[in-house]
Amino acid sequence: RPDSKFKLEGLGSGLGLGIAEDPPVAPEAQYHLVGFDLCNPFNDLLDILEKHHSFSLSAPSLFVMECVQMYIPDEESRHILGSITSLLQQPFVALFDPIIQNDSFGQVMAKNLTKAKIITNPSMSLLVSKTLQSQINKLFQRGFQMVTGCDFMTAYKTIMSSDDQK
Repeated sequence: RPDSKFKLEGLGSGLGLGIAEDPPVAPEAQYHLVGFDLCNPFNDLLDILEKHHSFSLSAPSLFVMECVQMYIPDEESRHILGSITSLLQQPFVALFDPIIQNDSFGQVMAKNLTKAKIITNPSMSLLVSKTLQSQINKLFQRGFQMVTGCDFMTAYKTIMSSDDQK
């Protein structure tokens, strides 16, 4: 609904749109799974959401992208992030993408992703944005005003107690 308080977009194998309603409505009315090929212009996705899923560019919107950027060229990743900040009034993004370091694990990961044809060219975001700082810079460059980032091990150590880490 256009008067919804919050919308959640999740980009991955499909797009999940969850809407927190005030007053609350049945869960099935709050969630839409929208298939979209990110090879198509990102603005087309926003048009589909507005026309068919009660999406509002003025509502606070959280885009959850789990392992999305790694599959697309870095310039397309930048375009998507720029579209989010330029078209939405209150955008938020939560990203989880692997960062391939130049260590033995990163080298094995890159080799396996290349063999699986996931890494198909050197312009893939996974290969271009290879540090946490470059990921943070990309978000700032695309118009996000506040960016916080951490690596997986730091998140793990922060979230899990020492007993749970054993």
